[in-house]
Amino acid sequence: VPFIDAAFASGDSYFAGESETVVGAGLGLRYHTAIGPVRLDVATPLDRIDDDPEVVIYVGLGQAF
Repeated sequence: VPFIDAAFASGDSYFAGESETVVGAGLGLRYHTAIGPVRLDVATPLDRIDDDPEVVIYVGLGQAF
């Protein structure tokens, strides 16, 4: 499953400080097992900021909320 994800990120809890909209894209794989779905996502930021990693891997078990 290809995806694009965007978020508004700020170092301040009230978004009063410096903030940016960040965007990432990647591919996700879902596999349904007897104990629930297994999720594997591999993504990269489209506009890297400072020390952002080039690739991020997420593995999950169960439903995403």
